[in-house]
Amino acid sequence: MSALASELGINRATLFRWVGNKDLFTGEVIWSFYTESLEKIRDEATFEGASYLVFVCEQLVSRMMKSRPLHHFISQDPEYAIRILASKDSVVQARSINAIEELMTEQEKKGTWQPPLPIKDLAYLTVRIAESFLYGEVISDQEPGISHIGKAFRLILADRR
Repeated sequence: MSALASELGINRATLFRWVGNKDLFTGEVIWSFYTESLEKIRDEATFEGASYLVFVCEQLVSRMMKSRPLHHFISQDPEYAIRILASKDSVVQARSINAIEELMTEQEKKGTWQPPLPIKDLAYLTVRIAESFLYGEVISDQEPGISHIGKAFRLILADRR
């Protein structure tokens, strides 16, 4: 934060007033990459309903798994990274859940998908599954294969009218 304040030509107190704290600032930076990826994926999607949701979620996780900056961030300090990315206080996790909830609500309102569980719960589960694949190595010393992520999303997002 000191280096950033210096580069901006401001003092640290001003920077902290602008961004809150290091954790919030880091979360905001990561969130900006997440939303950019999400918008690109949404533009690429040609499906509707459960297929659309699975495609968006699978592509988002896949792209994040391939992100060198994200891997570097996690490898620098895994415990700090998980706190920023996946804790209950994380802006990244909370906004991820909200973003997925919005996608689900949009598909339900279009009549192209009927959620198998309440959307709020399903969005939370979807994000937690994504986190299991993204941060599994750090969280539980597991390395789930990316080939299974689509199957996992299809299982929980399936339209079972």
